[in-house]
Amino acid sequence: MDLEEEKAYIDELNASGSLKLKGNIDFDEISVSGSLTVDGSIKGGELRINGSAAIEGSIEAEECEFNGSCKAKSLIKCDELELAGSLSAKEVLGDEIVLSGSVTAELIKGDEVEIGKNSRIRAKVIGDEIIIGKKAEVNGEVIGKDVEVGKQAEVRSVEGIDVVIKSRAEVHEVKYVNSLDMADDADVDNVIKIDHLSIED
Repeated sequence: MDLEEEKAYIDELNASGSLKLKGNIDFDEISVSGSLTVDGSIKGGELRINGSAAIEGSIEAEECEFNGSCKAKSLIKCDELELAGSLSAKEVLGDEIVLSGSVTAELIKGDEVEIGKNSRIRAKVIGDEIIIGKKAEVNGEVIGKDVEVGKQAEVRSVEGIDVVIKSRAEVHEVKYVNSLDMADDADVDNVIKIDHLSIED
């Protein structure tokens, strides 16, 4: 397929049922209840999916709300992203990211990242403020300025400037720069004081 092909533009689209779009799409607002399939990339304003979405390319939008499942073969980049369900992409980027459900990606990066209760995340997570909810699992590194690991959450490794580990949370390794507030009954294998975050220039 020619990636330089002309883009289609959608001002406002509200659809129920099954919707298939061909090529690369610019949009102002798309709302779908059912299934959305795009054989290219989509870029625009507000994207709301209640059901399922399968995107061959990338998603770039100001606001993304997914209730159900969303798969993008490349990037998902939203200023504000809210998920209740499952999401799969190479990278998930945003300013405010709220995840409830399951996510598989190489990287999740945002200014504020909130991982909901009982969520399952397979990704490296980077942010300024990261909150991991009760009984959530993060199978990957978590690196942030302020990191909070909730009660009974399981995280492979945490690196932060200020870190909070709550009751009965399980973390293999914690690295911190400034402060570590860890519950007495938290299960942490290794604690290391560091001079600066590994992601700082």
